[in-house]
Amino acid sequence: LLPPEMFKKIDPLEQAFYNNYWRAVSDIANVNIPKGLISPRIDPVTGDIYVVKCYCDLDENLRRSLPPLPYDLVESNTAVDIWAFGAFLFTVITGGETLFHSNIRMGSMSSIELVANWTSDVAAAVVQKFIQN
Repeated sequence: LLPPEMFKKIDPLEQAFYNNYWRAVSDIANVNIPKGLISPRIDPVTGDIYVVKCYCDLDENLRRSLPPLPYDLVESNTAVDIWAFGAFLFTVITGGETLFHSNIRMGSMSSIELVANWTSDVAAAVVQKFIQN
């Protein structure tokens, strides 16, 4: 489970930058990334667009020829590991409940929106909902 800083809500202009980047990765670097991994997630109810902050790790010359991404990259760090461990502990403590519920095939984007907008207040509400005492 990725931490909140790995998700970004983007607007249509940013989506164009995002799509141009991945098109260039395919065309310039001849790298084939499965569409399901990089396709923006669009909420069918609100139309909000979410992406995972990812990039293609290429050599410096190829990287300079790519268009910009609409977000800053997130360096891997211990906070990512702590987030994943916390999500795991939540599942164990609640007896199998997942921290975020989603069903993208049925059009539910609630988990992506929830993670992208995660705050300590949201965390407290989620914990109180599933953990007694």
